[in-house]
Amino acid sequence: MDPSHNQGIAMQVDDFTTSNICFKSHIIPHNVIHELLFSYMTPLGFLRLARTCRVANDVVRSYIKRTFNVNRLLSRFFQDPVVFRSLQARTGMIFAGSVALQFFDRTYYSGSDLDVYLRSDALVEVTAWLIGEGYVFEPYPKQSTNLQDAIEKIYALDGEHPLYLMRTICGVYTFVKPAASPSIPPLKVQCIVAKASPMNVIFSYHSTCVMNIVSFEKAYSLYPRASIVNHRSLVTCMEPSEGQPAALKKYSDRGFRIETIVGSYDPDFPLGDRYIGDCNCWTLNLDMSGVQTSFAVNEVSTPLTHDPVSATSWSLEVSPGDPHRLVDLVTDNGLHSEFLFYHYTAASWVPLYYARLMVEEQTGIDMRLRSEIPTHSRRFYDKEFTDYVITYYRNHNMRSKLTEELLHKSLFDSHRPFGSVPRVPAYLRSSV
Repeated sequence: MDPSHNQGIAMQVDDFTTSNICFKSHIIPHNVIHELLFSYMTPLGFLRLARTCRVANDVVRSYIKRTFNVNRLLSRFFQDPVVFRSLQARTGMIFAGSVALQFFDRTYYSGSDLDVYLRSDALVEVTAWLIGEGYVFEPYPKQSTNLQDAIEKIYALDGEHPLYLMRTICGVYTFVKPAASPSIPPLKVQCIVAKASPMNVIFSYHSTCVMNIVSFEKAYSLYPRASIVNHRSLVTCMEPSEGQPAALKKYSDRGFRIETIVGSYDPDFPLGDRYIGDCNCWTLNLDMSGVQTSFAVNEVSTPLTHDPVSATSWSLEVSPGDPHRLVDLVTDNGLHSEFLFYHYTAASWVPLYYARLMVEEQTGIDMRLRSEIPTHSRRFYDKEFTDYVITYYRNHNMRSKLTEELLHKSLFDSHRPFGSVPRVPAYLRSSV
């Protein structure tokens, strides 16, 4: 073989090695260069780059920490974002909608409002905090102009909110605050009160592009490949509200391709059971510096280890017998136990039932029974319950068959996670 040929190969190898070293030691670590490069990459792109070498991994981690800064995002609305996040931890409040989408997508929609989702018993505390931040209550037509009166009528509104005609919502309260500059639209925060779980509201929305949520500790994009990488949104609401066409048009104008059917295999929209934080989610751990998290429902209950939203699951299913393959997003809230402070949304009754049995075995209580103890002094078991639900998601197939003993118990309970027999009114129990 010609010696010059081997010499040419050696030179190519040396050139490649030198270029590789230059890329790793000079280009990747250079903040200006990699910030520019990453701005043109999808998250999938820079996350794949992170797997190539240790240097790239460190740089990508640093970029994610700087770029996905929830405190900077919230500083558009609040003077001290950390206090707001502590309020989230104390009340179980989450935020979602276009602001959460902007957070993941590294975009900015001018004039977008912050949508927060909460339970009714947290509404007074949250609205009082907003007023302390300089926000003013802005009622919609037919809503009382007095905030206290509007809150008292939360379960008996005189008129429905024009944009939220949904069974999962029992009230919407809008707060506005003038921006620092007259040329900037006023800041707006909407408190959306859930009838049960805030996640149940998110799942009842028009399509998947808005299914991005931020709790006090983590941010979750439920369909990141579709929403963030490919800008696709799948219509999942089988019972659309009057505001759905306008909402879909808004996101279509923002560059999302609105779709109504799904193929037999589409990695952007995986069918079947899912849970928060699974391998198809994009989960970001948020900087917890200064955030107060050790809150209990009351003095006799144990503080939660995680936000209640972490116990959420759902299922994306093709409508039975539909040749067009329209999809439905399925959840099962079951009946609520009086020994749980929060409501939970799951893909089926099985995870909730499993957690209930484990809590009962640990504590000796019957979570199906009513409690005569007042709420302020009742022991709630949300900490234990959420831990068991999360354990179930991590270690069990949600479609797997139950053991014979568990199946027998579940049939006795009429497939209700908290049973149905003890919930029947006393005057009817003799006929059951």
